[in-house]
Amino acid sequence: CFQHWYLFAAFTIVALFLAMVANRFTVPVYKVTTYLLIKDEENPLDPQNFIGASLYGNPYKLQNEIGLIQSKELTKRTLQGLNFYTSYYKDEKFTFRSLYHDGPFVVEIDSSFEQPLGISFHVDFINDTIMKLNAEAEDVVCYDFRIHAVTRQIDKFEFHDTISFGELAGNQYCRFRILPNFRSLGQIASDKSYTFKFHSLSELISTFRISEVEATKNSSILEISLRCENVQQGADYLNMLSRAFLAKGIERDDKVAVST
Repeated sequence: CFQHWYLFAAFTIVALFLAMVANRFTVPVYKVTTYLLIKDEENPLDPQNFIGASLYGNPYKLQNEIGLIQSKELTKRTLQGLNFYTSYYKDEKFTFRSLYHDGPFVVEIDSSFEQPLGISFHVDFINDTIMKLNAEAEDVVCYDFRIHAVTRQIDKFEFHDTISFGELAGNQYCRFRILPNFRSLGQIASDKSYTFKFHSLSELISTFRISEVEATKNSSILEISLRCENVQQGADYLNMLSRAFLAKGIERDDKVAVST
């Protein structure tokens, strides 16, 4: 049975190589989780509250709250409290790593001007302050961030320029400034290539809308999970989502108080 041992060894080497390639070129996805306690302030001694309820809270109320957390409305409200419209990546060999707030620069959008969506703007630093910008794409959608609406579609987009920090950049389809992020500026010495993209509100809603919500066993605690490319960004989103959820509950209670 060992006469073909070399085939087994060859297959093992190939399998290990393919696993290394997949691990090297696959963008990592992380799971970030938070918990929310859903309070039931109804009187537990009221017999009417035993209908459809359990010892550990009203399951119908939990389902309603889960529906709210997964709703487009709450997702939109959450994202409007964050600045996720520009994503940043470090160019690594054959892949990109999401940077969020850890990149050496921040893009300041000119909101009075439309911007192209989904295009990779490649940034190559010549030195600590000067960089080359390059971007090319076809069938590009232009977007107005003031009203969060698509303005037009162009057949071809092309942009090439050499700028320094703070200088206004753009053409007839885009306009922005690149400002230094002093907290991470030092990494330019070793990593000189980066990418950024613009995203619409509707795209962000599709990306961040929560799909994983579970009621923990025998309790009124909801476990909310988000899968994302950057752990800190995922944590910031869940924290803002929790605040938006609580604010929505306060608004709902105020409406009930006014109506009664």
